[in-house]
Amino acid sequence: MRGHILLADPTMSRRIMTTSTLRRAHFTVDQAQPSAEATQALKTAKYDFVVRAEHFVDGTIHDLLAAAGPAQTPVIALLKPGGVHDTRGLHENGVAAAIPSDRIGTLLVPWLCNMARARASTREWQTHDAVVRNIGLAESATPFLSRAPQSAQGTLAVLSPTQQDLTHWSVTLAKTTGLSARNCTPTECWDSSGGEGAYDGYLIIVETAQDLNEAPKLITALHSHSATRHAATMAVNTCDLPLDALVDWAAELLDKGISDVVVTPVTPSELAVRVQRMLERKQRQDRLRTTTQNRVEDSLRDPLTGLFNRRYIDEHLELSLKSALHAGQPLSVLLADIDHFKRVNDTYLHAAGDAVIVEAARRMRWHLRDADVLGRFGGEEYLAVLCGANYAQAKRAAKRLRRAIRETPFILPDHAGSIDIT
Repeated sequence: MRGHILLADPTMSRRIMTTSTLRRAHFTVDQAQPSAEATQALKTAKYDFVVRAEHFVDGTIHDLLAAAGPAQTPVIALLKPGGVHDTRGLHENGVAAAIPSDRIGTLLVPWLCNMARARASTREWQTHDAVVRNIGLAESATPFLSRAPQSAQGTLAVLSPTQQDLTHWSVTLAKTTGLSARNCTPTECWDSSGGEGAYDGYLIIVETAQDLNEAPKLITALHSHSATRHAATMAVNTCDLPLDALVDWAAELLDKGISDVVVTPVTPSELAVRVQRMLERKQRQDRLRTTTQNRVEDSLRDPLTGLFNRRYIDEHLELSLKSALHAGQPLSVLLADIDHFKRVNDTYLHAAGDAVIVEAARRMRWHLRDADVLGRFGGEEYLAVLCGANYAQAKRAAKRLRRAIRETPFILPDHAGSIDIT
C-alpha cells in the first residue's frame, strides 16, 4: 500500500472514477461528499494524503487545511476543468499541488507517488532521529510547522537545458523572493567549487520544444550527482504546446522526483510563493538529516569499522519492528559471524584481526542496499536490518554477502601473503 487517501469531491461520477484510478495504483481510499464530512473525517482518522475538489457548497478548502493540521497531511486541490487558474492563494495557504479535474488520470497518481517518495525519505530520517532521542543523545522537540511560506533563505540557480539567456528570470526571482538567484549552465551545477549544497534549488526554465525534451534528462542528472542530489528542483514551462503533451511531460518529471512543475502560465507572485515553499521543505529536510547525521556519527558509530554500534542497532531494530508491524510490511534481519576468527588473532596478532574486521565490514556495506542498516554487533559479528525485505530477498542478500567475503582473499598488514575468510 502506497498510502491512505481521503477523497473529498461532491461530483459522484468523478469520485468513482478517481477512486478507481487510485486503487489501481495501490492506494486505499475513503470518500467524503460534503465538505463538513471530509473535515470531520480528518479529525477522527489518519490519512497520508487528501484530494479535494476546490469548490464545495458547504465549505472552503481552507477549512479542510485547518482540519488537516499544520504541515502534516499534504492536500491536493482539484480545479475546474479548462482555462488558466490563479492558484497563488491555494499555495499560500498550504495546498501541495493543484490539478485540473479533467487531468486526474494523467497527473494525480504521479503527484501522489512523488509525494509518497518524499514522505518515505522524511520518515526514514525521523526514525533515525527517534533512535537518537530514545537513547538520550538529544531532547525531544516538536517544532510548529506552519503551512504558510516561511520566507526561506537560500541560493537558487536558474538554468535552461539548452543554455538560453535567462537573465530576466533571475533578476525577477531575486526581487520577488528575496533569494540569491543567478543564471547557471547545466555543467556549472555540479562543477561548482561550493561542493554539495552549492545551490539550494534549481529552477529549470523551458522556453522551446528542445528545452522540453531535454528537461527530463537534466532532472535525472541533477538527482543522481553527489553535488546536487539533495537540492530542490522545479521546472517552469513557457512553451505554447498542446496541453496533452505538456501534461505527459509533467507526469514524467514527477516520476523522476522533481519537487514541483509548472505546466500552464503562472504569475511572478505565484511562482515566488511556490519557490519559497519548495525551498522551505528542502531546508527542513536538510536540518533533520544534518542534525541526525551529526549525532549518530559522533555517538553511535563503531570507531574501528565506522558501522553503527550495538547500542544503535538494538534501538533501530526495535523501532523498525514496530514500524513494520504497524504498516504490515516485511522486515528481515541478517546476523553474520566471521568463521574461526580467534585463529586469525592467534596466528597473525590483533592488528591483522582488526584489518579483517574492517575489510569484512566494507565488503558487506558495499553489497547491501542504501536503505539497509548494518552494524557491528559484537567482536566479529555483524547485524543488518533489511526493511521491506521478505525471506526470499533476505536469503539472496545473505548469499551475496557470503560470496563477497569468500571469493576474494584478505590482504593482511605487515604480511606478504593473504588469507581466505568465510
